Amino acid sequence: MIQLNEIIAERTSCRNFRLQKMNIDKIQALIESARWAPSGKNGQPWRFVVVINENIKKAIALNSVYGNWMKNASAFIIVYLDKGKSYDYIKDLQGIGAAIQNILLQATYMGIGTCWIGEILRNEAKINSLLQVPDNYELMAVICVGYANESTVKTQRINIQDIIYKVI
Repeated sequence: MIQLNEIIAERTSCRNFRLQKMNIDKIQALIESARWAPSGKNGQPWRFVVVINENIKKAIALNSVYGNWMKNASAFIIVYLDKGKSYDYIKDLQGIGAAIQNILLQATYMGIGTCWIGEILRNEAKINSLLQVPDNYELMAVICVGYANESTVKTQRINIQDIIYKVI
């Protein structure tokens, strides 16, 4: 039986996707995992736009420094904060981070590659215009989703003794 810590340690960012379509049921399974993330007062302020249209994916990719490989992903899961559902901005950001992490871990479990793109936030107005989302949606991330073309290099982590500041 696979242990959760094995999935956590196995998760990597994929930047080399096969040109292969993904069944929408798999994408919905990823978003289903996000639904169960914790959020302040159970507000669940996250909203998602799934992009599978090749032209829209290319247009979004043009707004990122990573566009050359992003466009090869099977889909983008665009993550938004619904400001109309927000009660505490920082707590809502934390909840959205947890929702994104759930997507990444579920994808790893399912053998799907992902990459969490944050630098695209600088082009939020362009992305929002392309997707025609409501004004109260604030862009949080783009998650590239697809099948890895090759094994992704595993990154190293800092030694645990170097990140625990103090045990009291």
